[in-house]
Amino acid sequence: MKKLQITANFGYSDDNYCCQENIKHLRGDTYIYVDWGNIAEPESLEDLFEILPQNNKKRKLIQFLKEYSNYYPNYEDFKTFEDVVENIFSEYSTNSMKDFVNNLADFGIEVTPKFDHYISRGYSQGDAVEIFVPHSLRTVWGLDDNAEVLDKALQKQIDHYLWDSEIYGTFNISFEYEVRRETFGDSIIIKFDEEFEYGEWGNDTFEFDLDIEGIIKCINRLTNNALNENEILQIRENLESLDQSDVKYN
Repeated sequence: MKKLQITANFGYSDDNYCCQENIKHLRGDTYIYVDWGNIAEPESLEDLFEILPQNNKKRKLIQFLKEYSNYYPNYEDFKTFEDVVENIFSEYSTNSMKDFVNNLADFGIEVTPKFDHYISRGYSQGDAVEIFVPHSLRTVWGLDDNAEVLDKALQKQIDHYLWDSEIYGTFNISFEYEVRRETFGDSIIIKFDEEFEYGEWGNDTFEFDLDIEGIIKCINRLTNNALNENEILQIRENLESLDQSDVKYN
């Protein structure tokens, strides 16, 4: 093999597509994770919180409504526990979420979140937002019984979406190699010149990591295994020399 050359043209994307598709604004500096639309955005606080009958009495909920609602309901207005709960939720929106939680707590009514709470911090002082992750994501991901794995993976993913940019671009591998032709009893020089997309051959969207083993297998296939071990090692070492510093800001 002669004239081995690997040239790269990597950059950071500025379209913020992953964040826009996964992180939706809820209120203030609070956002919700929707997992590429697999999780519906909340239409009311009832999608985010639950008032359970085993921890709260209907009479107490009605008293709460009398205290905090814009009207004074009669006890006979409510046939079921759910009737009272529906009216309580109708009194608040996501923008008044803090009041909703505080008012219930002050009145001794227990409310159960339907989400996990994450804090994501950026690279500059003061860069921080809170992210709600609905419990339904555990089912979507099939990780109901492995919360620790989900927590670490999700925190990393959220941090990437909010503060990092995707890596894109190409790298080109070219070299000349000799192939012996048994039929004609001679050798010919073949030029290998292939362009590879990072999106296809990268192991990570946000942290530079090439699938070197996969690239080597591809080269062996395209050259019909014409390269020897030393030549493959030379290509591998050149690929391993590429790193995050090769990704440029446009």
